[in-house]
Amino acid sequence: MSQIYKPQLALHVQSTRMHEDTASNDDIKWAKYIGVPYRAYGRSYGGSDCWGLCYLFYEEEFKVQIPLHSGDYQGCTSRDATHLNDLMESDADLWVSIPDGQQKPGDIIILTVGSLKYHCGIVFDNSKMIHNQQGIESALESYRGREWKDRIDGFYRFKELTN
Repeated sequence: MSQIYKPQLALHVQSTRMHEDTASNDDIKWAKYIGVPYRAYGRSYGGSDCWGLCYLFYEEEFKVQIPLHSGDYQGCTSRDATHLNDLMESDADLWVSIPDGQQKPGDIIILTVGSLKYHCGIVFDNSKMIHNQQGIESALESYRGREWKDRIDGFYRFKELTN
């Protein structure tokens, strides 16, 4: 299992810079996104699922709203993976694919379950993401570790942030 950085370690997470190509270069306060409880369809610090954490992050840090998708899917179980994959595919025109190695803090990483796009997180650096999944609070975890490295679909930047 990959090393998960627990919420109590959040105090040690350094601030980093947002995308150089965004209007604002304010520091992202990463620690507030670690330790958010898991809640299906959640879109707040009180609880979120993986997409909800990304939604909250983009709203707070970039002042843009990515698709909300609350209620657009039935749940966060493996049987819902096909529907979640379809939602992610339907949003493809809102995102720019970023080659591995060129991702920046704040980009979205999409991960697969089998061949389906089913999980996402927020890129922290070239090897870590902040994500939330059933059974854990949001955490900083390596996407280069054994659990995730072979499941990376790609890295994506919201088109509104590329101008």
